[in-house]
Amino acid sequence: MPHPKPRQAVKTEPKNEAAPPPASPRWKVMVAVAILVIVGLTTILWSSGFFKNLMAGPKTPLPRQVAGVSLGMSMDQVFQVYPAAKKALRPYNDDPLFKIASLKAGKDLSETTTLDLVFFKDRLYFASAMWEADKAKVIPIDQWVNDYRRWDKAKQGDQEALAPQVNLKEWHFTDGPTEMVLRDLNYPDHIQRWQDIRDSSSPEAQAAFAKYRLETGG
Repeated sequence: MPHPKPRQAVKTEPKNEAAPPPASPRWKVMVAVAILVIVGLTTILWSSGFFKNLMAGPKTPLPRQVAGVSLGMSMDQVFQVYPAAKKALRPYNDDPLFKIASLKAGKDLSETTTLDLVFFKDRLYFASAMWEADKAKVIPIDQWVNDYRRWDKAKQGDQEALAPQVNLKEWHFTDGPTEMVLRDLNYPDHIQRWQDIRDSSSPEAQAAFAKYRLETGG
């Protein structure tokens, strides 16, 4: 009886299955996570005003003292610092609420060239000091502008050519209780620099003085 022939094994071609994607290197994963964290933190800091405050400058309060006197001092206290101010005291625009004393370099002043003091109800409300020539050279206007830039109302100095080779730069600052104006006047042969400070913490004084305010940005 004939034996059946053995079946030959059918060879099957292996199916072309897609190879799994290679795993991303660990450093790429770490970089992606770091970018997400940085973006998230930046968004939070930006929305909170952190960068705006950082660029605005330090929160250093404006000075309330100039040439040895401070805003809010009584007349008697000012007279102790500048005895000549008592003799120089006079009405301010015939206003019963205000008085002014103007002092000049010499026996009255040593540090400054001129000093104007305005009193409201016998309290120092406004002071304007001016330095000229060699005295002005040591007044660090640029440093003050940088230190108090947060309170600069215009965020830049106003510059004006008053005459050929005569230039005036002016800055106006306010932080709430105090206002300050800085001026830098350059002539070909000398310079003058001013620092004006005003007490804006009293609504009554501010309202009474409003009609006399002539400076830019006041």
